[in-house]
Amino acid sequence: EEAGDATHMLLYLNEHSFSDERLAEQVTQARQDRLPIVMAHENDPDLGGCEFSKFFETTPQVERRLHK
Repeated sequence: EEAGDATHMLLYLNEHSFSDERLAEQVTQARQDRLPIVMAHENDPDLGGCEFSKFFETTPQVERRLHK
């Protein structure tokens, strides 16, 4: 779905982020809609906080296509 009236996307990152494909689809859609994405990184382990480097391991890789 398109963003509709949304002006931004809040991306809350914790150890469960990107545990399924739905979040990746939502981020992809937000980027297509050219929404600014505001990221909040959870640090508290009791709330699912983790090292930021984890996201480099768990974020799905998307092939980038160059527009000519």
